[in-house]
Amino acid sequence: MFESFSKYDVQETRKIARDEGHAQGLEQGHAQGHDELAIIAINNMLSDEMSIPTIAKILGLSVEKVQSLIAAADSAFTDKEIEVKTGFTSAQIAKLHAKGTESH
Repeated sequence: MFESFSKYDVQETRKIARDEGHAQGLEQGHAQGHDELAIIAINNMLSDEMSIPTIAKILGLSVEKVQSLIAAADSAFTDKEIEVKTGFTSAQIAKLHAKGTESH
């Protein structure tokens, strides 16, 4: 019964778990950073009057992914925060909100 327990290496198991957790954290951080860059690009393209299908094609994303990133950005920041961070007027922000919710 204790024979298998003696083969159990606690330190090695901890190292493996730590390495796996580190790799998973890096992967999640990379994905989040990618989404944040995409949101910045999407907002810039929307402000230049580009359509969502065109933006999706340029970024290599689906229209649905672009729309979900717009929705995520809309829910993450208040209009005032967007205004401060981008320098957009409230009218420009309202236009971006409207453009982001259009279906094509």
